[in-house]
Amino acid sequence: NWHPLTWLSHMADVSLFGVAPGPQHLMNALLHALSTAVLFLALKRMTGAVWRSAFVAALFGIHPLHVESVAWIAERKDVLSGFFFMLVLLFYERYARRGGTARYLLVMLFLSLGLLSKPMLVTTPFVLLLLDFWPLGRTKWAEPAEGAPWTPLSPVRLVLEKVPLFCLAAASSSVTYIAQQRGGAMTALSLLPLSERLANAVVANASYVEKAVWPASLSFFYVYPDKGHPWWLVVLSLCLIAGLSVLSLLFMRKKPFLLSGWLWYVGMLVPVIGFVQVGAQAMADRYSYLPLTGLFVMVVWSAADMVSALQETQRKLAAAISGAILVILGAVTSLQISYWADPMKVYQHAIRLDKGNWFAHNNLGLRLAGQGRYDLAIKEYGEATKLRPDYLEAHNNMAIALAQTGRIDEALFRFATIVQAAPYRPDFRLNLAHAQAAKGLRDEASRNYQEVLRLDPGNPQAIAGLRRVSEGGGKREN
Repeated sequence: NWHPLTWLSHMADVSLFGVAPGPQHLMNALLHALSTAVLFLALKRMTGAVWRSAFVAALFGIHPLHVESVAWIAERKDVLSGFFFMLVLLFYERYARRGGTARYLLVMLFLSLGLLSKPMLVTTPFVLLLLDFWPLGRTKWAEPAEGAPWTPLSPVRLVLEKVPLFCLAAASSSVTYIAQQRGGAMTALSLLPLSERLANAVVANASYVEKAVWPASLSFFYVYPDKGHPWWLVVLSLCLIAGLSVLSLLFMRKKPFLLSGWLWYVGMLVPVIGFVQVGAQAMADRYSYLPLTGLFVMVVWSAADMVSALQETQRKLAAAISGAILVILGAVTSLQISYWADPMKVYQHAIRLDKGNWFAHNNLGLRLAGQGRYDLAIKEYGEATKLRPDYLEAHNNMAIALAQTGRIDEALFRFATIVQAAPYRPDFRLNLAHAQAAKGLRDEASRNYQEVLRLDPGNPQAIAGLRRVSEGGGKREN
């Protein structure tokens, strides 16, 4: 990824607090709390509805699907970009209400900072167009939420107004595409056909809706099915998406918040829904961090409209139910946080949910190896390679563990097989060279160290290894 502001925030944390995880976790939590507060202010200013805005903000702040974005230090890009996104909403309301170049420049500034934190904000200009429709009422198709006397603007005017924002998004998209392509993070179309990507996009879209309503079986990694999703699940998911879309359109004038919230959700998912597949996951909780806000708006405003037609006693009961929902969500969030308190728990929980989670087996093996429990680590790597035979990282990790336990011949065989499968990977070839040097195969080790330096000029481990074998040494220095 390309997110320089996120890197700078990590560097600032380490400069201020060192590598201790506590302060970095607190910084993530602080950014999330600030985003929650700014979301409340933005919605309140746009709609004038204090309690509805507060409940949407509370859902954003406490929902279990957001645990991954906050509890995982390396996911700083979510909470940092989310904070700037909320500031965009807040200052866009001021611009839409009063106009002015300075206010527009502030919107551009915060969007730029958000894009430098995480490129997922490329859909923000479209979200602002949705806000023009509702709640700001800057179009002729819907009244503003507050009933203020707005002068509707033409769609062309509203789009042209956002051309600078679209340019920022386009520039960010281009840089991100190049970075991910060169970094090898993108899955080739030949490996994952467009039909499978579309099917997974449909299922993932519906799954986020399901988990927003019933946040159970949350995992740090959702396995992409090797044989694709079953047809009935794709059809069922498509029916859910189509049904919500039709419902939103039918009530576009009477309940414009349905269309605005639904398109907010669907639109913000587009960069991470899998049309351009980055990584091996089918979906991820962190991808729903900002899109879910659109669903929250739909649900809260719909429920509030229904409650407003009830009698006083019934409204009190509805308020009690709303409070109970927040308490239950808070309890589930607390449980989810407990898994993230220890990497072992994260991986073990993922395996309990899905025994076929090859990625979790590999990561659990790495954790066990880090504790010196190599036999258990080898077992986990074996599970990972059994489930995903082409997962070279797990094969490589197993070979390292075999070498650590003195089974050097087995390790050599595995390293050689891995290098044959991926001759362009200097890290795999470096491990083979280390194993050959440990075995006393100096000529073979020397050739592989030299090849590593060809693939990765200046690699310090290859330089040191080549020096050792040329001086007649075998085993690496610690």
